[in-house]
Amino acid sequence: MKGRKRKKSNKRKKPKPLQVLFERILEHIRSGKKSRLMEEFLRGADQCAKKLGEEVIEAVIALMKGLKKEATNEAGQVLYHLLVGLAARNIQYADAQSAAWEAFRTASRKSQRKKYVRHK
Repeated sequence: MKGRKRKKSNKRKKPKPLQVLFERILEHIRSGKKSRLMEEFLRGADQCAKKLGEEVIEAVIALMKGLKKEATNEAGQVLYHLLVGLAARNIQYADAQSAAWEAFRTASRKSQRKKYVRHK
């Protein structure tokens, strides 16, 4: 069996959790390797936040225009730059994830307010 090439699968690769990406970002930063990631990180947390904001705006525009491929790509950029920003501010991924779950729980609770009928 050695030397045989594997057939390429048409199946999509299983996505890795964002926490794995966050850990890889931290490892890369700790290694000090020269890279665009390192350059961004060394510019400081404020610059990381600015880059995140730019990507969010691009994602919003793509979503509003209904551009699925562009929105998908921009969403990936937003997630990546958010993780870099968390690393720059020494915020743990688990803490951000807990806050996201809390936001979901809050948003998914049945509303206690009166429901208003939206008129067209």
